[in-house]
Amino acid sequence: MLRQNHVRMALFVCLGLIAVAVYGFAAEEKEKPGKSAPNAKGRRDAAKKVYDGAMQRYMQDPESVPGDVGYFHEWSVRWMQAEHDLGRTKTEEVAALEGHLKRMETWKAILDERVKQAVAPVYSASAAEFFRLEAEDWLFEARYGK
Repeated sequence: MLRQNHVRMALFVCLGLIAVAVYGFAAEEKEKPGKSAPNAKGRRDAAKKVYDGAMQRYMQDPESVPGDVGYFHEWSVRWMQAEHDLGRTKTEEVAALEGHLKRMETWKAILDERVKQAVAPVYSASAAEFFRLEAEDWLFEARYGK
């Protein structure tokens, strides 16, 4: 009888230690950056520089920038992904997606105006609309799940 009590107590202590270890490991994981974070800050900064630099040049002389709205979309997505990888919380993930959505909304407005002025083809505004809607979908999924 005494031996059974010792075995039960040892089992209880072991289970408690396992629970504490698992909880401690989970808490450590929450404090760590995203799984792709070793270079995420550098990637974010580089993508932001490319995007902002190309945007500044586009605003000064639209014809001098290579590519179209797809070029800006690609760099915006890279920026967003790096911010996502740096994020530790759902709020930070949502903020990265909101930033991307704002950039795509800006492009939609720019290209709608350029189409009205007959200096850009209609399909460019349609591409911007696609990218805006895509960003809205990503944000919706992050906020509310599937």
